[in-house]
Amino acid sequence: MYTLCLNYGKRETGHAHVGFTVDGGLAEYSAVPAAAIHPLPENVSFDDGAWTDNLGVALWALERGRLAAGERVVVFGPGAIGLCAAQVARALGAGEVVLVGRGERLGRVRDLADRVVDVAQVETLKGSADLTVEFAGTADAARQAILTARRGGRVVLGGSTGVGTELSGVDLSTIVRGNLDVLGSLANPKGVSGRALKLLARGEVDVKRLVTHHFPLERFADAWQTFSERRDGAIRVMLHPAKES
Repeated sequence: MYTLCLNYGKRETGHAHVGFTVDGGLAEYSAVPAAAIHPLPENVSFDDGAWTDNLGVALWALERGRLAAGERVVVFGPGAIGLCAAQVARALGAGEVVLVGRGERLGRVRDLADRVVDVAQVETLKGSADLTVEFAGTADAARQAILTARRGGRVVLGGSTGVGTELSGVDLSTIVRGNLDVLGSLANPKGVSGRALKLLARGEVDVKRLVTHHFPLERFADAWQTFSERRDGAIRVMLHPAKES
């Protein structure tokens, strides 16, 4: 549980959380501790292996939420990690997976969940989920995730990893009288990504279709703009260091 270390982010003591407290994938060079490396199974390509961290984040959120077979799971946020969570939930035996989001991206991935709900109709899900998982990163999504959980249900909030997003508009009695477990989930502790890779190797999750755009590294600026503006319903924009333009 490296994210809970009392020396979190203190480089002088040797603690580093790649991409959070030290430069991550957008750095020109990145030194990664050997303990954080996962060998790719023989049948997993480098392109698919680029999802190792995302799948680990999604799996950890579901493990935090104690997902049990047959349960109804509602995932907020049709981005890369939310779509990984929907697939992993299915792989772990969820009885029904509902995906909540908006925009063009939602139309691309309708078959990755048993049901897709536009955020404008999210009130129809109120109090219906055994487990809700939020990867949208907004206060409104977190609020809706809490309201969507059934009495005695669980809520996992994993989208707001940066500071500055505050939750409001939730009557605390919803949590207290509803006996809800509201859990935070950050990154993927030791071993989680390794377990996620096994799901990928067995073909229980499909990440290829989530890569909507490909760019050579020399076109980084175009790739970044495509992702940040969600051009053409962009979900994951893949950069290829050795690919020619």
